[in-house]
Amino acid sequence: MGRMRFTVTVLAVGVGVLLACVPVRGQSDWWNDAWSCRRTLLVDPKPARATVAVVVVPTLGRVRSDGADLRVVSGGVLLNHHLLWVEPDRVKLAFELPREPGPVHLYFGNPKARPVPRWTPRAGLILETRPSRVGVVDTL
Repeated sequence: MGRMRFTVTVLAVGVGVLLACVPVRGQSDWWNDAWSCRRTLLVDPKPARATVAVVVVPTLGRVRSDGADLRVVSGGVLLNHHLLWVEPDRVKLAFELPREPGPVHLYFGNPKARPVPRWTPRAGLILETRPSRVGVVDTL
C-alpha cells in the first residue's frame, strides 16, 4: 500500500482551528513505515501562550474506528494528543503545540498500532452543539 501525503493548515488562536486541506506531492522524511497515511499540519505561527491546537482532519476512511492508530509528530518527536471524536472519514483531536516552529504530522493507517496513553489538555475550552434527535428541548 502506498503512502498518502496531505497538508492541512492550522491557525492556532488560544485553541487552534483548522480548515484547509490540500494534497501534497514529493518526498519527505517519514516517521514510521508502519503508518501508511499522513496529514501535514502547518501551525502558523504559535500565538503567545497558546499550548494546544484543535483540528478536524479528513482521513479518507483510513483511520481505525477507535482512533488508536493516530500519532501526532513534530521533528520526529511524538506530541501528546486527545481524540475528541472519530467518524469514518474524519477525526477531531486536540494536540499540544511543539516547542519549535515547523510542520506537525498526523499519522494514521496502521491497523496493528497500540493506543497511546491518554492525555488531557490543561487549557482551552471546546464547545460543540448538535441538533436534538428527541424533539424540542425547551428547558434545562
